Amino acid sequence: MTDMLDEIIAIMRRHRPNTLLSLNGGPESFPNDIMQKVDFIYAEPITSDTGISIGSILMRGWDRPDYQAGVFSRPGYLDTFPGSIPRVKADALIVQNARTFIVGNAPIIGHLDGQGFSKRWFQVAAETWEDVRNVDAALEGATPLTSAAALYSESMRLQRAAEKRPTAFRDSVVGALETLTYSGRPVESLPEFRLTSDVLKQFELLALPEVDVLSSRHAAVIRRWVNDGGTLLATGKCGLLDGQRRARSNFALADVLGVDYESEEKKYAYDAEGNFKEDVVQTYLDSTGHPLTKSLATSTVGLSGTFLRVKKRAGAEEIFRYRLPWMVEDLKNDKWFNWGPPPPGKETGGTAGVYHKFGKGQVVYLGVPLFEALHGALGAVVFDRRDRFWIRKWVPRLVRQLVPHPIAELESKVLGEFVHGTFFYDQSRRYVLVQILNAIELATEAQYVTVPEVRIRLNPQRLNVAAARVVWPREQDLEVVSRDGKLHVAVPRPERYTALYLKLA
Repeated sequence: MTDMLDEIIAIMRRHRPNTLLSLNGGPESFPNDIMQKVDFIYAEPITSDTGISIGSILMRGWDRPDYQAGVFSRPGYLDTFPGSIPRVKADALIVQNARTFIVGNAPIIGHLDGQGFSKRWFQVAAETWEDVRNVDAALEGATPLTSAAALYSESMRLQRAAEKRPTAFRDSVVGALETLTYSGRPVESLPEFRLTSDVLKQFELLALPEVDVLSSRHAAVIRRWVNDGGTLLATGKCGLLDGQRRARSNFALADVLGVDYESEEKKYAYDAEGNFKEDVVQTYLDSTGHPLTKSLATSTVGLSGTFLRVKKRAGAEEIFRYRLPWMVEDLKNDKWFNWGPPPPGKETGGTAGVYHKFGKGQVVYLGVPLFEALHGALGAVVFDRRDRFWIRKWVPRLVRQLVPHPIAELESKVLGEFVHGTFFYDQSRRYVLVQILNAIELATEAQYVTVPEVRIRLNPQRLNVAAARVVWPREQDLEVVSRDGKLHVAVPRPERYTALYLKLA
């Protein structure tokens, strides 16, 4: 395919030197060397249930010029389709600084019905485009503030493909980006090829979502960054494979994580014939009562997949223990369970997660595929991703506990999972563009719910702001208040999409 693309490009350049070439797909489809050959990329939005455009976050991390993302319309003869639904999707894209366009699914055939089909399609298109056409120009040359990042590992994408589990990789990356976004912090996707000391030092927190493959060079970069004060969140078989995907006897970052690898427990996740039991809860975690997991101490929490048995190093604090399932399914010996998973028994299985201080930095490690579990189905119809609400709630809480004084953050007491925002420096770097999106209409099929207030909090040591002003969809000056060592800006009753500027002191 690479040779074919090179041939196409050569022929095109020979006949039409100024033609722009695009590919339909983003990093989940193409490696970086392919994306670098073309002028721009069309990235699938991968919009989450709560309105986060994960695809746009991914593409922004690739630093690709002019990447685009499309909003699909519906044919006007199939549905009344209120324009607010595609408008929210379009807003979710511009929030992440994607060049946005509309993909039309409706055939426009003049006089087919007198006026209705075509007229309604254009009405929806006009509504969809309202925020884009008024704010898109402000994003030209904008660069994101950086706070939290999730590593996008091309090596892991290839590894999961070799395991014939390609969707597991996507689930891990999407789960990490989504839960980090819920924390209200500026979130980036950090591609593996950009993992250098200079780039990493811009971030306050890095998540390694089930990154089994980790080269010695990248491990050294992460080790130095944590030692200098970074916060690391790692899950699963972190670095148990080297850069060539060969097995290691221990984690590449064992000294940083605060644990040593002992074994992988598979008997609960595989049947007697050695087949993996897809999406069946087989792992339970018990909070130790540690401050980082105290919110989960009322019960066990569960997720599917195998888990790692680890040995805690001196200095590491245990935050989770494994609670083993009550039984191992064995159909040949009449041991089986029906729709629900086997409940947790009384037996424990050792350390499941730790908090560890390393140098000036800190680490939380869990020996389970936490982020992958967020989006995997649970097999039976009575269990769906909402049964993993504990992951959606706990990870943002964890991020806020680990990094209590970020450069910037957003908070909404109402509809917290549906209110998202981003922070971008403008070209002059004298202003910060803040975009706020209330995406509740996606979940409620166009039922809008007003948010009373969204609060912006800033670290004046890193982002000293003198003034704030809403510029769309209305104009309004906002007060900047200094309190408790932070700067606070309250945005009263923001619209579906709101854009404002912070003026740097």
